[in-house]
Amino acid sequence: MTRSFLKDAATMASAPLIIQAMSFLLVPVIARLYTPIHFGEFGVFIAAFSTILTLATLDYANAIMVCRTDQEKSVLTGLSFSICAIGMGILVFLYCINLIAKMMPHNLLPWQWLCFGLFLYGSHGVYNTLRYRCLNLALFSAIAGSSIAQFLSNNFVVLIWPLFFAASAYGLIIGSLFGIFVQCCFLAGFLLFYVKPPLVSFNLNQMKDAAKRHRDFPFFSVPSNFISRVSIDAPIIILAIFFDQELVGYYLMTLRLLNMPLSLLSSSIGEVFFSRDSKLPDGDLPLLFRIYLILCFIGIFPLLTISYFGEEIVIFLLGNQWALSGFLIKYLIFLTILKFIFTPVHFVAVRLRLQKWTFIANLLLALSQLGGMIYGGYFGNLELGLIVGTVLGGAFWICYSLSIFSLAGITVHQTLKIIGLETILSVLMLLGFSVINSYFNGIILFAMVIGFSLIFYIARFVVSRELRNLCLDGYRHLFPN
Repeated sequence: MTRSFLKDAATMASAPLIIQAMSFLLVPVIARLYTPIHFGEFGVFIAAFSTILTLATLDYANAIMVCRTDQEKSVLTGLSFSICAIGMGILVFLYCINLIAKMMPHNLLPWQWLCFGLFLYGSHGVYNTLRYRCLNLALFSAIAGSSIAQFLSNNFVVLIWPLFFAASAYGLIIGSLFGIFVQCCFLAGFLLFYVKPPLVSFNLNQMKDAAKRHRDFPFFSVPSNFISRVSIDAPIIILAIFFDQELVGYYLMTLRLLNMPLSLLSSSIGEVFFSRDSKLPDGDLPLLFRIYLILCFIGIFPLLTISYFGEEIVIFLLGNQWALSGFLIKYLIFLTILKFIFTPVHFVAVRLRLQKWTFIANLLLALSQLGGMIYGGYFGNLELGLIVGTVLGGAFWICYSLSIFSLAGITVHQTLKIIGLETILSVLMLLGFSVINSYFNGIILFAMVIGFSLIFYIARFVVSRELRNLCLDGYRHLFPN
């Protein structure tokens, strides 16, 4: 693993680590300012719009990563912005013919759906385009800084909103919109400084040529991304239909707690990998294997531990009113682990031009989760729906991931061997924690779990030569003398 990769990965990972540390401090405060109902109403708004956000640039922004000339990058930037503007115009048209009022849930007024939705849609399209420009130029510090700026501005609004207005979903929605606006401004400032003019080109003929040349992205990546979002957002809408928005709030907090420790870290590593891997005709197999090893090492044990102590952790951090969120963790952990450890799969599929495979995998994942939630909603049993959706979705996802890894050069045996080893060691540790749990509780229990977890990782470092080499490479980069 090259020192330059370690440097870029460390730069990208610095923002998630800072954000997660601050999240750990802020989530307990925010959870006491806002109720599960407020989070549920906010979640319904985001879920209702998130699926159409995948259409914001028709994924032409992603095509910037495979461009070789500055002119083509500028043309694709202009094409992405133009498509985003057309989409905003369509939203206004839907409002004018009263379709927004009929299509969207009724927790907001139609004009509020339009205003908030237009801002979210436009900001998302601009952000995605600028982010891929920065990735292509290896401006990882800009992306890391923008993530921190987004987090700070978002939570600033969320925290001060109850000081001037009654705590409500509006504080969460406006905070989210303000955060992504600040993020766009941050990236735009970096690009204006680093990129030689023109940053954007709206030459109609060149945009037509670029659209034809990269048509695989809208034809396959967009449906795949759309279905992937459906698999995430549709359960929220179904929960609101079959149950209530308060349960949506519990469900969203569960996802937030599961994703908080690792999701931004995995996306940062994945984006740096994609930036490197996409520049090599045959990819970087040793780098892919080492990233997979690292993700298994840092992901499986912590997530299983969070699952085991879910209710205790949530009650300790957020209070008794959020206990149901801790209970739901165990039903979502399987798919969460698989998505985390197979983070590079999406980027490898793009490099191999296997968008069709990703589309099919996301379709099966979405159908399994939708079917599970509808099944559970029909019988009035949320736990049953989560089990069915998670097990079926996880089975489809692991088959897809194993197939992509095999095509990239990592055998099924190698992949499953690493997962099996990490899982066995993690389960043995959890058996030890179960003994501790029968004698201790509260702060003493958490202190002992953290202490034994550190011992576990130190022991793994001592035993595994591969992990030692990775850490030593990082040390030599940080301290070259």
